[in-house]
Amino acid sequence: MPVRWGIMSTAHINRLFLAGVRGSPQIEVVAIASRTREAAEQFAREHGIERALASYEALLADPHVEVVYIPLPNSMHIDWSVRALEAGK
Repeated sequence: MPVRWGIMSTAHINRLFLAGVRGSPQIEVVAIASRTREAAEQFAREHGIERALASYEALLADPHVEVVYIPLPNSMHIDWSVRALEAGK
C-alpha cells in the first residue's frame, strides 16, 4: 500500500518532486494545499491530484495525508515541520 503524501504549496519545485515520485508504487500524492483554494485547485487539475485544500492547516488536518512535502521558503521549514509532526505527519 503506498504512503499518501500531501504537498504544502504550489511552488514551482513541486513539478520536479512530482516527476520523481510519479513512477513509484510506494508513493501516492493525494492532496495539494495553497494559501488560496483557487491556486490549489488549478495545480491539482494540472497535475492529477485528487484533493485541493485552501490552507496549510487543512492539509495537516487531512486524515488521508500521512506525509507532508514542505517546499516553502527555508525560513518557514522549522515552523511547518514542527506543526506537521504535531499533527502526526
